[in-house]
Amino acid sequence: MPQMKPMIWTLMMVMTISMIILTIIINFYSSMEMVSQNKSKKIKTMKWKW
Repeated sequence: MPQMKPMIWTLMMVMTISMIILTIIINFYSSMEMVSQNKSKKIKTMKWKW
């Protein structure tokens, strides 16, 4: 059984790292979407002003 512990540790590490990467990607994507929405809103306001 002692040989199984490193495997569990590596699995945990991989899981945590993958979760962190996933959250970063989701945050980045959501921020990009927000920026694009803001741009579209700005364009709409500009059209309204003109």
